[in-house]
Amino acid sequence: MSGEFLAYNSSGHPANISSNDTFDIHGVYIGVAWPKAELGDILIQAWRNEEVVYQDSFRGMTAGPVWFAADYKDITKVEFSTEKYWQLMLDDLQYNN
Repeated sequence: MSGEFLAYNSSGHPANISSNDTFDIHGVYIGVAWPKAELGDILIQAWRNEEVVYQDSFRGMTAGPVWFAADYKDITKVEFSTEKYWQLMLDDLQYNN
């Protein structure tokens, strides 16, 4: 989507963004690179300190990234993973603090 920059977790294990201060996640383009990754869901969890306050899941597609409109407010950590530990890609993450 953005061309030059994107985030990619090569191991397929959970990746997270965290801060001591709260922040908001508005949305992000999320995609998967391998056909077998389409057999499991993309999982997203967000915390406010120690409490899980948001959980979402949806099927990724190799045909291209999809816009995930998170609208997560006042979180301290967000984690992206896949159900079957396949790699995922994030692009154009929109956030503010």
